[in-house]
Amino acid sequence: MRTEEQYLRDELNYRISLVYSSFGTTMTLVLAIYATTISLSVTFIESSIFIACLPLFFYFTTVILKYSVLKYQENINQIVDISAYFICFFNSILNKDFNVDKYGSWEISSFYLSKQHKTFDKDGKNTLSDNDRTSYCHKYKTNKLLNSINKDYMFIVIINIILMAGATIIAVKRTLGNIQGGIFIVLIQLIIFVVSIYSSIEIIVKCNSKMGNQKNDCIKKWLSYALEREFYTKDDIKQRFGDILGEELITEIEHKN
Repeated sequence: MRTEEQYLRDELNYRISLVYSSFGTTMTLVLAIYATTISLSVTFIESSIFIACLPLFFYFTTVILKYSVLKYQENINQIVDISAYFICFFNSILNKDFNVDKYGSWEISSFYLSKQHKTFDKDGKNTLSDNDRTSYCHKYKTNKLLNSINKDYMFIVIINIILMAGATIIAVKRTLGNIQGGIFIVLIQLIIFVVSIYSSIEIIVKCNSKMGNQKNDCIKKWLSYALEREFYTKDDIKQRFGDILGEELITEIEHKN
């Protein structure tokens, strides 16, 4: 019979695979649209109607990117939430009483070492003031490949904005000089351009969100729930996370409430 931990591990692995596979599919589709647009533009360079429709190609690219990023963000949210759940309920900090058959330690130990690296100097002295300790948001060494995907999404969106702007300028010039009722068509082109820019900004904002902050919030959410349901006491949290880290988490939860 599958345990909760096995089910969540499978779900975590599935979500991670989706992140990478969907990114590859999106990039392939976007590049295919660019290649098709360039090819058709060369073929129909003399067609004012086709040139007038150029902004639509890049608008479709923006729609695809936005949908892909929304799905990407959904998968990241689930990955972070499940990882935080593992840290809170299936992991324990390493100590002399650690039971290797009962608990895992990789996620919580990575969390602990990342926190220790950022707030303690080489002599083991805490570098944060008392005020900083209560508001400190635990940072995580976010997976470099996920960071790379964020940057790649942002890069392709910026490229798309530049191409969209160029296509709109060319389309507007060709429309005003060669198509009857061009003012109305130009208005539509400009609306498409503005909508695309707005959507592109939304994509960039989502790609620039900090996973460390998000994961910290998820950990506090699960620990707060565990305290509320009396599944954990404060001493349980200190035992599982260590005295220093456990105390800081408790302080942050109480401060938030």
